[in-house]
Amino acid sequence: MNAADVTKIPTDTLDEMRARVDAATPGPWTTYRHAYGVGIETGDPDDGIQLFIETWGLTYPEHEEDAEFIAHAREDMPRLLDALDAAEAEVERLRDQLQRERAEERARCVALIRQKFGVTNRAADWLARQEITRD
Repeated sequence: MNAADVTKIPTDTLDEMRARVDAATPGPWTTYRHAYGVGIETGDPDDGIQLFIETWGLTYPEHEEDAEFIAHAREDMPRLLDALDAAEAEVERLRDQLQRERAEERARCVALIRQKFGVTNRAADWLARQEITRD
């Protein structure tokens, strides 16, 4: 998958994800096996808060893997959302930097064209905006 294949997650969807993270019982969460299924202890084991996936006594490896996924999501989701925020901030910073550098380069090109060819600012500005292609 490349960057062109990735669809930006809408802000309202990210806000909903963050709200779910904020509303959930603090972590870390852990899993345990029970006679009737797989359990997930949320937060402090002494507070007695537990989730339970009942499997009628049939515990298959995928049940434990599902429970592990749910338990780890409590720590993973905030980290992923924070990493996404940081990545988006870096993309914005780089866009701003690129825009500044393009403007500076264009100004250098205009000045060089005016100096070398003695053309007007308007003509030099037009020339500086043209795409340069090489065969």
